[in-house]
Amino acid sequence: MPILSVIFGDSGVSFLFLDSLSNYKAHNFPYIYSRDLFGGQYSESAFYSEMFNIVCKTLKKDLNSYQVLIGGYPEPPRIEINRVFELPLSSFIHYGAIYHSVLINNTSLVSPSRCFSAFPVKYLNDSLVDETYEHVRTNYFANMSAFPMYKSNSKEDPALLIEKDNIFRLLDVSPKHPDMEKDKSILFSGERFLNIELDNAKSVEFCLDLIKKPGVFQIKLDTQNLYSAMALAQAYDQSYETLILEAEFTNLCTLINAPGASEFLVYTGNSENKYMELLPDALYFLPASEKTQLAVKMKNGVLGTVERYIQGGALGLIVDTRDKSNEKTFTSHYVSKNIKEWISVIDKNICMRRF
Repeated sequence: MPILSVIFGDSGVSFLFLDSLSNYKAHNFPYIYSRDLFGGQYSESAFYSEMFNIVCKTLKKDLNSYQVLIGGYPEPPRIEINRVFELPLSSFIHYGAIYHSVLINNTSLVSPSRCFSAFPVKYLNDSLVDETYEHVRTNYFANMSAFPMYKSNSKEDPALLIEKDNIFRLLDVSPKHPDMEKDKSILFSGERFLNIELDNAKSVEFCLDLIKKPGVFQIKLDTQNLYSAMALAQAYDQSYETLILEAEFTNLCTLINAPGASEFLVYTGNSENKYMELLPDALYFLPASEKTQLAVKMKNGVLGTVERYIQGGALGLIVDTRDKSNEKTFTSHYVSKNIKEWISVIDKNICMRRF
């Protein structure tokens, strides 16, 4: 019998209709139940029952023809929908042997090694003296609590967007043992990256900051928010593992985290070598398509001597010499002081790759 895998996020609901392993349809509904908004008109169960009806009607699907699987964080909602299986997101995030997956929504982060939620309705900093900004910021977070489906955009005050990200920014989502998982890609998924444009420098910088351990990492993006629904299907039936193995996620870049100064040598395909001395506390970009393999050799005080073939991506190869794994130096104050410069560097390199 076909399967409908449904993931409840904190700003939307993702539906994956699986008629077979090779025939599936995804749909992301950009609303969730908000008691502040809908409590006087709908119960949570009635709201989601109507949502299922709307989605099935839109996609011309018969709900009764599907076995329904439900997942969510921290728990799936209690709704009156017949389902054969349900799990909290944290129980199946580790599925998919080729990915170290990290799901980020508006207010939650879930990875194989940690789960984190933070959402202050009143988010004030007494050190700020600008009362107007304090008022705007308080309203911003309060409104996001009442309107969880709200999406931030580039026209907003960038300080507010950065401040919201800083709730997560000091976390580390790197694999616990990068050397043991060196064949796994880090896959960023969740509502934060749904329909994201690859020229979004803030989100790219956000991903780089979250990977703190020294090492070499392949980074991919799930811009359709497919991974969690596929992983839930696999948790229910192992035969659906093929979905994750064959999914074409966006290959963003290879990241080398190498804190401090480094000597760096790249061997290109035309037998030419490029030698660079990399300074600490900086981001370096090297062009390399996802079909390109570069032979690189690096000498670094933390990583030692590294010799590897590196695959490129949409943003090529990125070498990050910031000491992100040092909690004493990579602080919220340090980030706030330098983040606009880092975003500017990324944006400049993204613009260069458009031509």
